[in-house]
Amino acid sequence: MALVTQPIPSFINGVSQQPAILRLVTQVEAQENLVSSVVEGLKKRPPSLHVDKLTATDFSADFVHFINRDDAEQYITFFGETGVSVFDMSDGTEKTVTYADYTHTFFNAKSATTTSASKQIFIPSGVSTVTLTSTGIDTSDQIVWQKSATGAFAGEETTVRTDTSDADATVAWTSGEYLRAVYTAGAGAGPVTATVTYKPLDYLQGATRSQFRAVSVADFTFLVNTQVTCALSPETGEDRAPEALIFVKIGVTTTTYAVYINPTVASATYTSTTDSATDAIAADLVTDLVANLAGNFTVTRVTGSSVIHLTRIDGADFDIHVEDSFGSQALILAKDAVQSFTDLPLRGVDGFKVKIVGEADDSDGDEFWVEYDNAGGSGTGAWIETVAPGLQNTFDALTMPHQLTRQSDGSFEFGPATWTDRTVGDADSAPASSFIGNTINSVFFFGNRLGFLSSENAIMSETGEFFNFWPTTVTTLLDTDRIDFAPAYDGISVLKNAVQFQEKLILFGDTAQFVLDPGDFLSPRTVDAPLSTEFATNNVAQPVALGKNVYFAQDSGDFSRLRELYVDTDFAQDDAVDVTAHVPSYVPSNVFRIIGSSSEDMLILLSSSEPNKLYTYKYLWGAGEGGAAAKLQSAWSKWVFDADDIILGAFFIKNMLYLAVSRSDGIYLDKINLQVGLKDVSMDFLIHLDRKTSLTGVYSAVTSTTTWTLPYEDTADFTVVLGPLWTDQVGDTLTITRPTSTTITAVGDWSAHPVFVGRQYSAFVTLSEIFLRARSQTGGVGAAQSGRLQLRTFTVSYASAGNFTVDVTLSDGRGTYTYTFHSLIVGQATIGTMNLPDGQFRAPIRAQSKDATITFNNDSHLPSAWLSGEWEAYFVSRAGR
Repeated sequence: MALVTQPIPSFINGVSQQPAILRLVTQVEAQENLVSSVVEGLKKRPPSLHVDKLTATDFSADFVHFINRDDAEQYITFFGETGVSVFDMSDGTEKTVTYADYTHTFFNAKSATTTSASKQIFIPSGVSTVTLTSTGIDTSDQIVWQKSATGAFAGEETTVRTDTSDADATVAWTSGEYLRAVYTAGAGAGPVTATVTYKPLDYLQGATRSQFRAVSVADFTFLVNTQVTCALSPETGEDRAPEALIFVKIGVTTTTYAVYINPTVASATYTSTTDSATDAIAADLVTDLVANLAGNFTVTRVTGSSVIHLTRIDGADFDIHVEDSFGSQALILAKDAVQSFTDLPLRGVDGFKVKIVGEADDSDGDEFWVEYDNAGGSGTGAWIETVAPGLQNTFDALTMPHQLTRQSDGSFEFGPATWTDRTVGDADSAPASSFIGNTINSVFFFGNRLGFLSSENAIMSETGEFFNFWPTTVTTLLDTDRIDFAPAYDGISVLKNAVQFQEKLILFGDTAQFVLDPGDFLSPRTVDAPLSTEFATNNVAQPVALGKNVYFAQDSGDFSRLRELYVDTDFAQDDAVDVTAHVPSYVPSNVFRIIGSSSEDMLILLSSSEPNKLYTYKYLWGAGEGGAAAKLQSAWSKWVFDADDIILGAFFIKNMLYLAVSRSDGIYLDKINLQVGLKDVSMDFLIHLDRKTSLTGVYSAVTSTTTWTLPYEDTADFTVVLGPLWTDQVGDTLTITRPTSTTITAVGDWSAHPVFVGRQYSAFVTLSEIFLRARSQTGGVGAAQSGRLQLRTFTVSYASAGNFTVDVTLSDGRGTYTYTFHSLIVGQATIGTMNLPDGQFRAPIRAQSKDATITFNNDSHLPSAWLSGEWEAYFVSRAGR
């Protein structure tokens, strides 16, 4: 039997669920409310500080988003069915949020000779009023506004208002119903318009908080409801009556110019003799056409030109072709389409559109549309690229991502965004973005572009134009044009999240990950995102880029995994290591948020399965063997708050952790300062009380008591600690009573200076089973398994420690023995100060190592840091070693 001792160099590598014999000596069995710090040891986590009660309204079902605008402005926002709320994170002040008006047009310049009902729209119950506007009503015209709960409009509808003259008035809207306008034509001349204006909240309906996504860029926050299918507005672009231009391009003597219009109906032929002036030839053709068309057409010559414009009076289509005896080069027809842009006359009719089909052998030859623009009326207009007539060119703003915009006065406005319309091309040359007809899964910002993920595609706006998702021209592909592509993949992987990492974009599908490396410039010509790794992902929690890695969650039955994605495009060494491999059943399922701090080398996971807990991961990279990068710390732990707390969201700003917490009386904003070496102002240590706040009491000479009024309601047990101005009593606690949920009293006059008030919380670590470890002949370290290890004592080294206990639980039936360390040690105390010494504390064990469970516990308001340990035991080997 030999007396042996061995050190435990630290306790900083967190919890491990491996068999104890396989663990690192620095890993532990359990750990709660502690920070694994390579600088300060295993220390009690800092307390949560009360910032403000944000609201008494229950926002627990709302989507929470944090806005870090700059160093001076940070906001927390709540998006819910009842609206949007924004609060300043510095003090909890609520900001003013207004809602942008949205106007839907039922009739726009409706002909006064027709009678019809408009298409219906649904207006949700969150809208309190709508403004109905009608114009152009005259002489027995009328517009009847109708609403229906079902949208059938089959007799169940009711009349909201009847307009027999122009009207613009607001009416109450008390429930979610369908609205339409019915126009009855009278003798008025028109045109008639009918619009409804309201503040829409429908985009906030029909989704849980986990089904929203948001990204903030400067003063804009873009919100995506992943349950809403994006659509084009049903309104179409102007579709003019069929028309034609006839262009006398070349004037040649002794040449025949012929125009055939529905050849069996009419034609015009002019043969020049000595006249070669194109405008004179055009004038003679007009004369013949007017004479021969018997009043069925409008025929005009464009002023100062050799161009003839034709339309049918009844607006119907017509057949037309032209001929000339000069090789069919002297007389050009423009109707619907022409072969080349050079076939167009210099003059035209304002708004006239025609397609340029290009030459058959033109390799670049995408078809495109042009329009004659003479809006100024000067007669010297120009042909400009345009969009084909009769198309749906506008995104339905109610189905598209909405925006929250910070105004210049510090208030916010929420509503549909104003998206750019299609202005060029047609459905083939300028198709709608692939999110139309699909839902949007996520929103991101990359390469000065706003981006959406929809189905298997990543769609990004025009460079610098966040609201344009259409081509700006179809005659060529510009590097700045919108991007819409699907990464090449053998299977199907719906894209769910995107994270900017260094100068790359990591696209997360539900089963695979892709890396978009833009190189020198992000362009639709060269965009590509090769497959990186293939791992199933948790689609709710947005991955986080931190340091040189990207972290993402995986679902694993009742638990969650966290993977660390490493991307090296130079050497094609992408991988995603499971950093929860040694704690496979530690982090609960339903992780909905991952946040990280590069200054603290820390990740925090939030789970709706355990809403009062934060799961923390501390890591440290350093130099390993041969100078290669190695992970020196990989520590899992959890922080536990009051059982009734529901943590809705969390956000890091440098080393400050902000928490949005739902409690029985409302929503609160708390914060935790993770700064190394943190102390309370004018004190040598940190008071550890959750919901901590500083209060000054009011003394009553009648009752001889001091009363402190809390800035919130809480019925839990509280602690009052004397602050820095209490000279010789700093850090002392008072005996208190709780008359109400918002007041605390103590006997005596304690009103002279502020005190700290808050909840005490316990922090503990349970050590792994102790084994005798020895270095093997190969250089590794192994644990002795064949002998008996009889522990005598365990010594823990501590720093800046208040009171703590060492609990020794013996599984042989002897129960638990508690050994208490008191910070007031004879010979080290200084009168009038709180003594927080460094040193060692020894506890007897007197049991086999397999029967002894050793736990350090700190349930006081004072700090403690456990640095290292050393055990002493007798070892009896069953065989010689």
